[in-house]
Amino acid sequence: MGGCRSLLFGLVTVASCIGSIEPDDVIDSPPSPADDPAAPADPTPLPIPTVTQSACVDGARKTGPAVLARLSRDELTASVADLVRVGGDPGSFIRPLDRNGYIGVSDPIADPETQLGYLLAAEKIAQQALQTVPELADASKLGDPVYVRAFLASLGTRAFRRPMTPTEVDETFKLYTKGAAFGPAEGVVWALTAIFGSPHFIYRIELGLPQRAEGDLVPLSPFERASRLSYFLTGSTPDAELMAVASQNQLGDAAQLERQARRLIATDASRRRMNTFFRQWLRIESADANIEERLRSFDPLSPTVVTDLRASFTRMVDQAGTGFADLFTSPRFHVNRTLARSWGVAGTFGVDYTPVRLDAELRTGVLGHPAFLAANASDGFASASIRGKLLSDRVTCTPIPSPSDDLFDLFPRITRPLATDRKTLEVLHSNSGTCAACHKALDPLGFAFENFDRRGRFRATQGTTPIDSSGEVTLDGKSWPYRNAPEFSAILARSATVSACLARQVFRFALDRHEDAATDGCSIERQLAGWQKSGGGLPDLFVALTTTDAFLYVRKQP
Repeated sequence: MGGCRSLLFGLVTVASCIGSIEPDDVIDSPPSPADDPAAPADPTPLPIPTVTQSACVDGARKTGPAVLARLSRDELTASVADLVRVGGDPGSFIRPLDRNGYIGVSDPIADPETQLGYLLAAEKIAQQALQTVPELADASKLGDPVYVRAFLASLGTRAFRRPMTPTEVDETFKLYTKGAAFGPAEGVVWALTAIFGSPHFIYRIELGLPQRAEGDLVPLSPFERASRLSYFLTGSTPDAELMAVASQNQLGDAAQLERQARRLIATDASRRRMNTFFRQWLRIESADANIEERLRSFDPLSPTVVTDLRASFTRMVDQAGTGFADLFTSPRFHVNRTLARSWGVAGTFGVDYTPVRLDAELRTGVLGHPAFLAANASDGFASASIRGKLLSDRVTCTPIPSPSDDLFDLFPRITRPLATDRKTLEVLHSNSGTCAACHKALDPLGFAFENFDRRGRFRATQGTTPIDSSGEVTLDGKSWPYRNAPEFSAILARSATVSACLARQVFRFALDRHEDAATDGCSIERQLAGWQKSGGGLPDLFVALTTTDAFLYVRKQP
């Protein structure tokens, strides 16, 4: 493999160059909110709250820059399974990180350890493919140069997500010839290692078609559109039909692309991909290893609690697929035997998940799910602020900067405990001067969930003191009082701000970058309009993005 190793390290190195953050004791707290504030008005909710369009009025078509996207661990694993039926986790060496709030990887491969990881993974994939690919099952054919060359050109086209050039086919076949000196099977392994170690497999490189630029918009090629669509909706490489459509140049307009998007969105792979988004959106799944530890705290004695909580959350999202409001207001939670025991849910359950109502626990929707509540909590008394920060960042899209370490020195010291976590926070944040303004916006979002401790379990009291989960939140230019978490979630379900934020979150997940108001605002508004027109189902939100300029084009570069 010496010659192949040298070639691969050269390819990975090329890839790494592409695209070359002591006061007195405090005893008393400010007054609590009223015990029974007026319930918010309850107009008939729309499938998707109406959003006023404003960013498209000048008629200018704009979009942001292309992003050099390296396959994540899950994407590489899924792609290999689809291409050569190799299972396991060949991308286990890839270190995940949080990019734009979602799990990804850094763009360039900069360190030798990662380069070696790709090489070793490519070799292992190639060796296993000899046993899993039907076209390689007949050993007598592995010595047939015509057969092998055609196979490599076909597989390389699918792996590179575009036709291999004649030069690429020639170079790959030369590796086969050199390796075949040690036996035909070894020649195939050399050639497949080169394919799976190539930057054209590892990266999704989007150059577009500059010669067909429409003003500042450069259309992605049909194969680039097919790849972008497939990884967004399925988390894997384009299937045979999508590749065929791209080769026939049938992804040239939004309508054609939408037809393929609707075909893909109906697949099991797409359902799993959507659930991945929703778990990452609320940080139930994250590159932060602490998240898993927090989920485990829901039942430290259960070896499957993390898997059970995520599976239960996934089923709730699946059931909410018909409507945006259901995402926040559904009263049904899904439990199996193990989770019911951990949760303390009465009844008889098996290994399958069964929907139950937990009205007495004041839980509705994904924000009432213990997976969300446990993942977004503190080890002390500040869970309301942590949950409020997550909701501000990802549910209302009004991010508030995290405090610098020195700001914590401004907090008053509490030397004896107050009655509840909420009272403690209210004292700290009302007396901290600099921090008060931010927490005035954050904490009301989190106080709605004070009935749930840091493990996500329901509590009516803390000690002997009743929990106060009431508050008031400002959304869509109005103030909305709430008495508890279900009322708060119902407010979110009617909010145009929240529906627009969810569209922006899908945008970030799909395009691996933050939106820019100046260049992407119109695309996001059209995404929302398409979502509304389609009826408001959650899959429609994903499909609606695929018809926008931001998805179909990249910005013209100097």
